[in-house]
Amino acid sequence: MKPIDTIQAKIATGTKKTGQIAFTRDSQRLFWDYDDSTRVEITDIVELDSDTTRLGLGSPADKFYYVLNTNTLWRYQDGSWKQVGSNTVISATKPSGQSVGDTWLKLL
Repeated sequence: MKPIDTIQAKIATGTKKTGQIAFTRDSQRLFWDYDDSTRVEITDIVELDSDTTRLGLGSPADKFYYVLNTNTLWRYQDGSWKQVGSNTVISATKPSGQSVGDTWLKLL
């Protein structure tokens, strides 16, 4: 799903769609449609260089993470990673005993 490029004056009245991401180019704010009726502003994002860096975090906080080299937004919550703004949800939970280089992604 491609992010929506809009302006601040239109963000409140724009169509909401579950998983959609919208960027307001005039105010440089980021919004995420939690469901078809709820739009939330994302204000606390951690920027990371790569997925290797993201997956190597020892104890990530429950928040949003933006990976620069893949242009992907992730949410870490309740011990697992979820890709935001994708038609396919990708969940990644690192099982105990697994290292970062091991394959442990699960497509839902």
